[in-house]
Amino acid sequence: MNLCNNSSSGLLMGPNRTFQALVGPAAWNGVLKGTERRKLPAGRKLVGQGDVGAFVIVVISGVVRVDQIGGGAGAGKRLLAFRRGGDLIGDLAVLGFGVRTATVTAYTDCEVAIVPGETFRSPGFQRDYGLAISSYIAGRHWEAQMLAQPGDNRARVAWVLVPLLDHEERRTRSVANDIQLPVVQRDLASCLGIGAKQVRQVVSVTPFGGTLAGRRGRLVVEDPEGLRAAAARLGGLP
Repeated sequence: MNLCNNSSSGLLMGPNRTFQALVGPAAWNGVLKGTERRKLPAGRKLVGQGDVGAFVIVVISGVVRVDQIGGGAGAGKRLLAFRRGGDLIGDLAVLGFGVRTATVTAYTDCEVAIVPGETFRSPGFQRDYGLAISSYIAGRHWEAQMLAQPGDNRARVAWVLVPLLDHEERRTRSVANDIQLPVVQRDLASCLGIGAKQVRQVVSVTPFGGTLAGRRGRLVVEDPEGLRAAAARLGGLP
């Protein structure tokens, strides 16, 4: 079974990286085989920070939001990442930590599959998928390190937003091809550890188009492909 379907070295660390993309269709279907599936509405909490890690969540479709409380000044809730269809959630708690280190909420309507911890840790499962899981976890660590480094704020903001692009709400009162992403600027600021003023400056120029007046939490993207290209810059991809 081909567990590492990474024909380019950028796949593991690119903005379009998911576990599904890493392993390929055959292994992905193997992970989902026999699992319990659930459909969740936007806003439903999947797991909470501090919960015991008894299972791994496989995101089949939709976007989930990962938040963490504490660990910095103010100790408030901080956005860590958006994850989408093709990603795994809670694998580290099952493999070693034992306790969830973040809260995960459905950001859009989602479909997920549940893999029991005993199954995920079993010798057979790890024999089939362990190498790919290790590579995927390494990619997430690399992502966190890159997002924490100061520098190209436009690329950093774009990277955080890429998972939302396939779950867009297009403007209906304009001939423009803008996309509205349901995200507030303060979440981007907390995620990247930068000031609100810096975020406003980033999202006011292409590929962004600012935040819609009177539509709290609607960030305009004027050039979706330009956003993907900006995100790829963070990973040093061509």
